[in-house]
Amino acid sequence: MVLGLLYIYYIWHKVNRNLEETAIRQAQSISAMLSIEEIKTLNADLTDQEKVSYHFLKRKMHEVLEVNPEATFAYLYTLRNGKVFFLMDSEDEGSENYSPPGQEFTEADQEDISPFYTGRPVLTSPLTDRWGTWRSALIPLKDSTTGKVIAVYGMDYNAGNWRKKALVTLFEHTLIVVLFIVTLVLLVIIQNKNLIRKKEIEYRKKLEIELKKNNEDLSNLVAKNEESEEKLKEAQKTAHLGHWNWDILKEELTWSDEIFNIFGVSKETFSVSIENFERTIHPDDLEYFLKTRDEGLKNSLEINIVHRIVLPNGEIRFVEERSKVIRNKDNEPVSVFGTVQDITGIMLVELELKKAKEKAEEANQLKTAFLQNLSHEVRSPLNAIIGFAELINNQKLSKDKIKHYSEIIAGSSNQLLGVINDVLTISSLEKKQTEVDDVVFDLTQFVWEIHSIFQSRVEAKGLTFSIVTNGFGNVKIISDVNKIRQVIANLINNSVKFTQKGDITVGFNLHEHSLEIFVKDTGIGIEKNDQEKIFERFCQANESISRNFGGTGLGLSISKGFIELLGGTISLESVPGLGSTFGFSIPVKKVGSVEESGQIVFSDIDFTSIVNILVAEDEEVNFFYLSEVNDNKNISLIHAINGEEAVNICKTQKIDLVLMDIKMPVLDGYSAAKIIKSQLPNIPVIGLSAFSINSDKIEEESPFDDYLTKPVNLGLLKKTIKKYLIDKTLI
Repeated sequence: MVLGLLYIYYIWHKVNRNLEETAIRQAQSISAMLSIEEIKTLNADLTDQEKVSYHFLKRKMHEVLEVNPEATFAYLYTLRNGKVFFLMDSEDEGSENYSPPGQEFTEADQEDISPFYTGRPVLTSPLTDRWGTWRSALIPLKDSTTGKVIAVYGMDYNAGNWRKKALVTLFEHTLIVVLFIVTLVLLVIIQNKNLIRKKEIEYRKKLEIELKKNNEDLSNLVAKNEESEEKLKEAQKTAHLGHWNWDILKEELTWSDEIFNIFGVSKETFSVSIENFERTIHPDDLEYFLKTRDEGLKNSLEINIVHRIVLPNGEIRFVEERSKVIRNKDNEPVSVFGTVQDITGIMLVELELKKAKEKAEEANQLKTAFLQNLSHEVRSPLNAIIGFAELINNQKLSKDKIKHYSEIIAGSSNQLLGVINDVLTISSLEKKQTEVDDVVFDLTQFVWEIHSIFQSRVEAKGLTFSIVTNGFGNVKIISDVNKIRQVIANLINNSVKFTQKGDITVGFNLHEHSLEIFVKDTGIGIEKNDQEKIFERFCQANESISRNFGGTGLGLSISKGFIELLGGTISLESVPGLGSTFGFSIPVKKVGSVEESGQIVFSDIDFTSIVNILVAEDEEVNFFYLSEVNDNKNISLIHAINGEEAVNICKTQKIDLVLMDIKMPVLDGYSAAKIIKSQLPNIPVIGLSAFSINSDKIEEESPFDDYLTKPVNLGLLKKTIKKYLIDKTLI
């Protein structure tokens, strides 16, 4: 009895010592995860709440308590002028236990302050403060450069729970002692019973009669046992639960019937063994399973494992195994028995809930990021509008400055209007209030329009801009041209934004019932993991995109919405560092040729012989456009890429009319026209200008016979050709 009491006393002190050591180790491990540099940024006042480092460390505090349920509070404090001040704690701001940064820890005693002077961890004795009675693990946090303790990380454990846990452990060991004593008493009783049994020999005959009766009762019990076993099998089948036994010494494994059903095998074809069982474990879980099992065999009485198995038909199931380890007197495992349960349904539900939670959290983060981006995108142009509007009121400003400020206000207004339009558009798409407005339009003219709109914008950034087609000729199609134009504009604007050098190519491929369009660039590219999410609303590839390039993250979402509204699909191919290709395909209906739809045509100009028209134009796409709309077999278009080449062609070939772009490299159109008119005055030279010029007011010294404004109006071009060639005797 005395030995038992001594053993209990020893266990009590050992349990308390283990709890103290565990608390210190946990606090040290967690404190090692805290960044000293981030802690150094804190001032122990309310301004800390505005710092990213404060919220990062605050989140760490929450995570600490989630994985350490035994701890109640986690906090950081520092020592200033002999007083202790909180840097932060794990409580939410709305909690009655919350201590804001800079609040003095008035209950701090010498144990709380000692880590600053000794530099050693401390586990305090039970201390009662405004929050309760606690035992605190205090870890000093040192500056790696100076070695000075700059703060102390603390974790509070409820003193009552601490003592309760120690008492529970003590009770378990006390129970062992009691059981030992009871066992000794039973042995004494058994010995006494053996002595008594000697006196009962004379009653043997009577016992034999009773034994016969007992045999009959036993037969009845066997029958009932068999019935119970059948009920057990049914219960296990219903719960998808089976039991097993592993005799380690004999290397034998036995399964109940339900385990065969869980693993999708039959008793007749599957040989139950440890090796065959391990082959059913999912390859990704096998290492974890073996490690957990082997560690359990070495150190534990129980082994609980959740893992996946692969059935012969390829189906994957989740199972939970719970087992007990039987050991000999040398503490060596001799056998293990346990249960295995199919928990596939439960795990799938948990996985779905986890995915739903992650998706909801991601959506919330995206909305927050969007509102931040939207605030920036609205405030920036609004600041410019307000600022320069106030500057215009200054009467001392020159007209040039007023004009410049007005242009800035107009540009910022358009920028702000674009942001508002994007928000309204995405809202309309989400509410399914956006309608398709199909119209008939000339696809070739549309290609020309895209080139005219974006060429200068792309080339202003030092990029090459080109358009390619599959040669669809003059054709009209039916679709929503405004939505197609906006999608292309969004894609090109993105390419311009994210491409620093190289080129941007827009492609048009018309098929029998569909139109494919792509925008290809040599920009920064998009990581594979980000390619799918960038089409989601409010989303950009990563946070650095919005910081470095701006934008609301709605452009691609709007584009995807428009394309799907038109019955099409949008796609992306991208390699980081090499560029991206955005493409979309939409169903369209061809109206027919341009002539059939009432479009301006040239085939009705009745030339009886070939007419050679020289097009002096440095932009390949502009010449391509004129070639596409030319449906007169007797009109031959010849291309010159600069003024010098145009002059040489006129000297060496028979040219009936010249369409001369005024702004060209090598030799400009004006100079080239003067040379041509001085040497070949009978050749009409028509100037192509981006500025509107009244042909009735052509200067007398001008080398041009007439002017056309770019982009060229096909009706005026047709009239001009007829004006200068029909009157000649070439027909």
